[in-house]
Amino acid sequence: MASIWFLLRKLLGGCWRTEVPVLSIVGGDGTLAETLTSVEVLRADGVAGFKLKVGIDDVRNDIETFKAIRSALGDDIFLAADANMAWTIPTALRFARAAAESGIAYLEQPISVDNARMAMLARQSPAPISADEAIHGLNDITALAQLNAIAGLSLKTIKLGGLGAMIRAATIADGLGLSVGLAMMMESGLATRAMIHAACAVPQLDWKLNLGCDFLADSPVSGDALRRGGVAPCPNGPGLGVDVDERRIASFAP
Repeated sequence: MASIWFLLRKLLGGCWRTEVPVLSIVGGDGTLAETLTSVEVLRADGVAGFKLKVGIDDVRNDIETFKAIRSALGDDIFLAADANMAWTIPTALRFARAAAESGIAYLEQPISVDNARMAMLARQSPAPISADEAIHGLNDITALAQLNAIAGLSLKTIKLGGLGAMIRAATIADGLGLSVGLAMMMESGLATRAMIHAACAVPQLDWKLNLGCDFLADSPVSGDALRRGGVAPCPNGPGLGVDVDERRIASFAP
C-alpha cells in the first residue's frame, strides 16, 4: 500500500490517544462580563480547559478576572494563564500568588526570555511556570529543565521546524518530567488537522492542545467539526484524514 494511504499520526510515531483534550483561549480584550460570557458559552459546549490571556490590563484586573472565571467554572476545570512576556518578576509573582489561591494549572511565559530570571521566578512562584517564547529548539528545553526554571512548556511547529521536530521536543520534555502542551497560531483547518494528528502521537499531553482555527470565520476543510465539546477526535482516513472543499477555497480568491 502506498504511504499516502497511511494515517499521518502513524508516520509521526504512532497513536497514544484517540481524542485530544483541547484548551480554549479567553480574555485579552473586552470587559470582564464579556469574558465570562465567552467562558460560559464554551463550557456549555463541553470545553473543559481554558487559558486566560493576561498582561494587557493592570494586573489587579487580571487577578479579578482570573478569580471570577475560576468561581464560574468551579474547582475541577483546567484553568491556566498566559502573559506573553508582559511582566516583571514582582508583577508575575503578585499574579501567581493570587491565582494559586484559586487554583491555576500553570502561568505561561510571564516574563521575557531569560533562563536565569525564569529560574529565579520559578523558585518563588506557587504557580507552575510554563515556557513558550523561551522555546525555539531542543537545547532550550534541556537548559530550562536543568535550571528547574519551568514545570512544563507550550510547543509550536512554527518555532521547532515542523511536526516531527515538535514531537521529538515533546518526547524529550516528557522524559525530563515536564508537562507538555501544544499550541498553534491562527491556522486553517488543514493545519489544525495535522496538529491533531501530532497531538495523538506525543507520549504525554498534560497541558492539552490549543487549536489554531477557533477564531477563523471559515475553513477549507469540509465534514465533521474539528472540536467536539472538550476534545478533538483524531481524524481517520488516509493522510490528514480530511476532505478539502474546493468551492470554498475558490470563494477565498480576490
